[in-house]
Amino acid sequence: MYFNTGKHTIKKVTNNGGNIVLDDNSNWDVSLFDKFTALFWSPNDKVTVKPYIGSKFKIERETRFGKIEIIEAAYLN
Repeated sequence: MYFNTGKHTIKKVTNNGGNIVLDDNSNWDVSLFDKFTALFWSPNDKVTVKPYIGSKFKIERETRFGKIEIIEAAYLN
């Protein structure tokens, strides 16, 4: 279970957007349908992690144009 929701920074994006590591070293498995969106996220991007359904979370990023991008991800460790 993951309890450190709130503001974070991306540390790295791997596996063609399929995995994200945040500044607290948490590892996230990105939903198949959201991999394309996450592929363009970069280290040092600011994100917000929010609980969603069961073990799923929503990770939100605001683009430099003010648009909010949201992906669904599962906490791995």
